[in-house]
Amino acid sequence: MLQRVQAFGQILDALDGESFDFTDAIPALALFETRGVSQRAWKAPLTIGDSFSIPVAGYTAVREARPPPMRDMYAPDPSVPVRAVTTYHLNDELQTPVDISETVRAYRYGASLVPFSDEDLEKIKELEEKCFSVIGFTRSENVPRHLYVGNSVMFFVADTPAHSSDTGDAASTAFSALAQALFELDAVALVRRVYSRSTAPVLGVLTPRIQATSTSLVYHELAFQQDIRTFTFNSLPVVNALSSSDGLDKRTNSKHRPSPEQVTAMEKFVDAM
Repeated sequence: MLQRVQAFGQILDALDGESFDFTDAIPALALFETRGVSQRAWKAPLTIGDSFSIPVAGYTAVREARPPPMRDMYAPDPSVPVRAVTTYHLNDELQTPVDISETVRAYRYGASLVPFSDEDLEKIKELEEKCFSVIGFTRSENVPRHLYVGNSVMFFVADTPAHSSDTGDAASTAFSALAQALFELDAVALVRRVYSRSTAPVLGVLTPRIQATSTSLVYHELAFQQDIRTFTFNSLPVVNALSSSDGLDKRTNSKHRPSPEQVTAMEKFVDAM
């Protein structure tokens, strides 16, 4: 045991690291430190119908962050970047190398492979224009949170590049009126969003967020109907009905029925939460 502690201490010294007890480390995991990122707003007109639009700007509030893989973090010489090299070979004994220009994408259909080139993809691909349009309104209770998808949450505010003393801030006035109406009606706006010409359209929802100093619309991406999988499971049987020789049913407790001790333990667990 002493040798293991000494070896661990040598590793810490070599890496200039530190060690902590669990009593110190576990509370530190509850602290969340935000990372400063210079954001660039996604600007687009929020259109309602054919003749009404509000210039808005969207900022990412929360985005899923993933640590970089170890293969990109390690190199004997930190000044030399790590680059992945991909090669293609035939499925033969010699593993004959093949140039990437001689390959084509294919999809398996049964036992055969169907080639699908970039030219075929361009023929069926529909180019969409940058878009942020309202397609309808509904009660907030009709959009449960389990329909939220995507890896980020955005805040949209009115895009006001200039302020006129004669006409006032028309964009902020219209945006605030829309958010206030949604808030008072307990409603949300369903929107169609296309980030750029190279991206597919997505369905989203705008939820009003009104504070003392600011008014914004919170954007979440929604799942399409065909992407939702609903599974209904029957309740576990707690009583088994068995027919006896005299024609009477005898009921016995199922093996899935919790014991009184288990029910009491679960009630105590829920009360302690």
